[in-house]
This record gives sequence, C-alpha cells and structure tokens, in this order.
Amino acid sequence: MPKKIIIVGGGLAGLAACNELMKSEFDVQILEARNHPGGRASPQVNLGIPFGTGASWIHGADNNPIALVNKRSANMVSVSPEEFLFFDENGRPIPSQLIEKFNIKFDSFLRKAKKVAYEFLDVSLAQALANVIKFENFSSIELALFKAKLKYFEGYIGENYEFLSARCWDEEEAWPGDNCYLISTYQPIIQELSRNCHIELNSIVTEICIHKDNVEVITKNHVYFADAVIITLPLGVLKNSSITFNPPLPENKQKAIQNLGMGLFNITAIKFPFSFWPNESHAMFFTQFDNSSISTFFNLHHFIKEPILIGYSGGETARQLESYSDEQVIDKIMHNFQAVFGAILPEPENYVNTRWSHDPYANGSYSYYKTGSSQADRNALAESVANRLFFAGEATSLKHPATTHGAYLSGLREAENIKNIYAKK
Repeated sequence: MPKKIIIVGGGLAGLAACNELMKSEFDVQILEARNHPGGRASPQVNLGIPFGTGASWIHGADNNPIALVNKRSANMVSVSPEEFLFFDENGRPIPSQLIEKFNIKFDSFLRKAKKVAYEFLDVSLAQALANVIKFENFSSIELALFKAKLKYFEGYIGENYEFLSARCWDEEEAWPGDNCYLISTYQPIIQELSRNCHIELNSIVTEICIHKDNVEVITKNHVYFADAVIITLPLGVLKNSSITFNPPLPENKQKAIQNLGMGLFNITAIKFPFSFWPNESHAMFFTQFDNSSISTFFNLHHFIKEPILIGYSGGETARQLESYSDEQVIDKIMHNFQAVFGAILPEPENYVNTRWSHDPYANGSYSYYKTGSSQADRNALAESVANRLFFAGEATSLKHPATTHGAYLSGLREAENIKNIYAKK
C-alpha cells in the first residue's frame, strides 16, 4: 500500500511537492484553506486583461524552474532598471547619468553597512547606514535618490529598513537572468501544477498531532491520517498560531518563526482611459511624495499598450494605506499625480487595491530577515520533526527566500526528503 502524504497548503510549494511525490506513487492529498489553489500567487481580477494581485514577477528568467512549468503559456516581459524614471522634489526627471553615478555610491554604502554590522553586533540597516553616511554631504538630488532607494527596499522587501538586519537582509542567491513581469499572471503555471493533484479546497487545518505510527490532521470539518505531512503555510500564518501542534513544535523552530519577519507588499493598480505619463519608462519613482504615499509605479502601457499603472507599497507605507478606504488610496494617488502631470487628468476607469496583512491565509506577503535573525533561522524552520512533519515554502528557502522559485524548489526539496525516508519502507 502506498504511503499516505498530506500537504497543508496548495501554494507553489505544496503543488511542487505533490507533483514530485506522485511520480513515486505516493498517495498524496493537498488540504487548501482557500477556494482555489495557488496560494499567494493565485489571486487575480480583470482590468480588461488578466491581472494578478499576488505574486506577479519571475526574478531571474534564465531557466527559472517555475517559468519552465508551463513555458508555452507563461507570457512575460523583461524589465530593465536602466529604463526607470526618477523624479526630483520638483517633479522633474533626474538625468540618467546622475542616477548611474549615485547607484555606484549607494552600493558602496550598502557594502560598508554590512561590514559595520559584522564588525559589531547585528543592527538594523538604518543604523548601519546612518553610521556610514554621517559625514556625507549629499546634494539635493543625491538626497532624493537616497530616499527613493530606501523606499524601493521598503517595497521590494516588504519592510522599512529600520527593521532589516544589516547583516542578512540580502543573504540570498540571485537567479541568473532578467527580472520579468508575468503578463499572463501565474494562472497558467498554477493550472499546470494543479492538473493531476488531489486538492481538498476550503479545508482549514486547526490542529496537527504526531502519533507513534502516523500524523493526525484536523480541519474544521474532517479528520485525516497520514504517514507524513508537509506544511507549506506562509510564515505569517505560523506566526499567528492558528494551528495547534501536538506536541508543540521544537523550541528552535518556534524561535525561528519568531525571529524571521513577515513583510507586507501591496499592489494598487489603476486603469485609465489613456496614458498621461512618459510611456518610454518601465517604471517611475517619485521622490517628492510623502511617506504615506505610493511612490513606485510600474508602467504596463510600455509593454502591452494598456493604460495601466501598478503602484507598489511596502512596509509602514503599506500598513498605513491599509487603514484607508480604496477610494481614499486612489484620491491620494491622483492628488500626487496632479502635482506632477497637471491638474486636469483623466478619471480612473477601474482599479484594484490589495490588503495582504488582512488575508487570514497569508497574514502578510513574504518573509525577510529581521535585525538579529540569520540563515540559521531559515534552516531551523526547514527542519523536519520526528520524520513526520516536513516544512516547505519560501520562508524555508535558504538560497531563494521571498520568491516563487524559492517556494517551488522548497516543495521539491521536501518531496525528496520524504522519498528518501518512506520510499524504502
């Protein structure tokens, strides 16, 4: 009789593990709390085109494993930092040569900040940078670019630099190739991965109990038994303690859950009747907007001629904006745009605004290194328990955290671990 494996969570990690285990004829079942598979990669709406409100990017496109799942249907466009447009405090574009020159200086600041953190105790990236730049005399443009770069981190990582570990905030291996936006959304990839999986939707797990001979998984409506369980829940859900583990998880794993941070990254997409912004740019950064404003916008019109701007907010800005109504968020954006592009602008035709910290099955967007955390915490989070509980998901990925390919590869990793233990029995 084939060994029974239950996977808690039908995101990319869970789907990857399921497909891999089925190749070795395990009896695999996914329990997914949502009413659809795909996890944080699956939500989408219609803005005249399919539009993903969760994961939307492939970071490093050269033979990226997640893109290869459904290469024929995964339509993506390459985005170049050289085509980013920065506006100064007066709303004027900053010349590209000044940006290139400052990028070199900023990269040196980051290297020195990491050195400071390793020479002494780990401190926040904010503290380390403050130490590095305390004798710098910035021009007004350099100061604007410095703030824009930090705002970019806030969105990219999902947390303010005051909370990031100066030692470890960027401890990951970049996948080779360009960063690409998925015009097709992740749906073709999710559909391919889900095609042969046995997925129980609307299955909210409340308790997991390890017994001598099996694992008991309890949902609100059913009780399941398995030889082993793969837990692919987002770090935010683990932090929320919405699942009871019996016996409790080992202390080092509980500590890792506490030490690592769960970032917040929200998307605000607006469709207009026509574009009124510079269409040659891939993205726009507005340095003059206040700290509670969205200051980074991806220009979809450049790639597919759809007059859609995608605003990105992270960290404290995202948290503040989640307290606004959707209408207030859009009004604030339009007020800021009027200061740059003129008082008379077209009214939005449609928009979508995410609130990932309010999603009970995510409680945030993706993991990051808090001050004082380290790669040891990711390793502890990934450790199995009693050869019965296995852990996957982007937060368990040492090399590729906070990415879809990191989540996918972690699912393959745990499937391999289970095969090594149970395929011989």
